[in-house]
Amino acid sequence: MGILDPLYWVVSGVMVFIHRALSPVFGETSGVTWTLSIMGLVLLIRTLLIPLFVKQIKSQRALTALSPEMKKIQQKYKDDRQKQSEELMKLYKTHKMLQHHIVACVHLWHSFYHQLTLGCKSC
Repeated sequence: MGILDPLYWVVSGVMVFIHRALSPVFGETSGVTWTLSIMGLVLLIRTLLIPLFVKQIKSQRALTALSPEMKKIQQKYKDDRQKQSEELMKLYKTHKMLQHHIVACVHLWHSFYHQLTLGCKSC
């Protein structure tokens, strides 16, 4: 049993559920039924991920707003990487950016993992 098996079961179950709901209309062996099942699954997943996308966009905008301050810190401590990192962390903490920054990275990690799994399956 792999670590992603529960996710596989949920996704498969949802897709089969959609397929069974559409089978009376298009036929059980119709390619249209499977195509619409996949499209329904994609729409469902996208809808569930909307809150993460919104948080990511808000975090990126806030980070862009802090960009001038970050550049000042980078210029001020350009020779001392340790102090630069400490000051940037203080800036993030004062503007409560740390948790937003972590949430924004979740989407990137998800995309990266998805690309890796697709690449491994084609090997």
